[in-house]
Amino acid sequence: LDSSFDWRISARTIDTPVYDNSWTKFDDEVHDFADMFGLPEDWSEYVSITIKYNGEAYNGLEGEDFTDVAGKAYKGYNAGEYKVSFALINGGNNLLFSSRPQQDIPVSVAKDKFIVEGWIDNDEYSQVQGELPSYYDYRYTDEDGTVLALDDMEPGSYYFREVYVKDKYAGNAEVDGDKSYRFMMSLPTGVDKTPVAKPTLPTDGSKVVYYNGSERVFDAATLAELFGLTGFNAEYMEIVYEDADGTAKTGETNAGEYKIKIRFTSGLYCWDNGDGTTSTDDLELTVKISKAQLPSQWNSGGKVPTISVPESLADCLSNDAFNYTYTDEDGNTVSKSDMAAGKTYSVKATLKPEYAANFEFIDINGAVLPDASVSTSQDFDYSAGGDDGNGNNGGNNGVGAAEESIWTKMFVITQMASVGVMVGIFILVAVLIAKTNKKSEKKDKSE
Repeated sequence: LDSSFDWRISARTIDTPVYDNSWTKFDDEVHDFADMFGLPEDWSEYVSITIKYNGEAYNGLEGEDFTDVAGKAYKGYNAGEYKVSFALINGGNNLLFSSRPQQDIPVSVAKDKFIVEGWIDNDEYSQVQGELPSYYDYRYTDEDGTVLALDDMEPGSYYFREVYVKDKYAGNAEVDGDKSYRFMMSLPTGVDKTPVAKPTLPTDGSKVVYYNGSERVFDAATLAELFGLTGFNAEYMEIVYEDADGTAKTGETNAGEYKIKIRFTSGLYCWDNGDGTTSTDDLELTVKISKAQLPSQWNSGGKVPTISVPESLADCLSNDAFNYTYTDEDGNTVSKSDMAAGKTYSVKATLKPEYAANFEFIDINGAVLPDASVSTSQDFDYSAGGDDGNGNNGGNNGVGAAEESIWTKMFVITQMASVGVMVGIFILVAVLIAKTNKKSEKKDKSE
């Protein structure tokens, strides 16, 4: 009896690795990439894993903290961007993935982020609101950021207590928000602060600073000279000016109102509030740069009038700053191309938006116009001759036309004088020729 058997050996199918998104933020734990992608326990016999970390080949866990960790080449700890790829070992026809796996599968691990939302004041022992996570700690620094110990700080002087990331977690955690808190080192028992009057800026209009295109520096000298600051003492006060993000700034150029702070640099002084109480908080004052004022004065030397820019503003303003609107005698808006010679029209100038923030029109009495970006109107008789007046900033109210008339008269007089001289020369030459001819005739007769 002949017996035979047929059999078939099928390829082993391995489930395609799929990331379970279990690791998205640093948590001070070691994570196994094989587990996160659902590989079987004996995966290393069939599958190879290739990992990139922040764009470079991944070397696995490194350092003394991971000496006893097994399989460290395929495990992760730090925050960052990982890319994971899988391939079959000697796959051929014997091993297959259930579906073709994606390559460079991203595993993005964010840093831990602690946001300081406020502080509980307790001088050198001030603390943040809420619980400080284990990745962070407190330290002291001076104004320059130099790290100090408690014994390094002098009573009555100001320092900073700040939250920082412990060295062990550098690169895996970060601090945001109000991470530094300024405090005064406590005074010895029995030492009292000296009350001083608060510095002031005048509010009666005696000091007005107008925009001029240049930066106004908010230092003690400038604030005293231009803005009228009084009561400031540089021996134990400082002026602080910062933008909305807390970045120090030197001053401002554009018109507007700006907040400066005057701060004690010594804890031996306090503000006299004038009501029997004292305080040491930063003193906030408002510094104002006013808009430059433009009178509605006009150049009338061209076809149409244009605004006359004062010489004091010539460096920061030109006729390019204005849009002009023309109306006829019936109040209809017209363009220059629609105007007819001999007709009367009216013109108004409007500051372009980018200039309106720093300039304003005033009337003949110096009062700001209701719409400060629009001038008063100017009537004119349109003339077909000359140019359109744009860019002509010399003179006001017909002075340009008068100058043009003078130059025309001088030109005519010069031309007439030139003709007179030429005629005189011609007559003189004719007389000389005639005399020469007469002498020649007398000489011929004598011979």
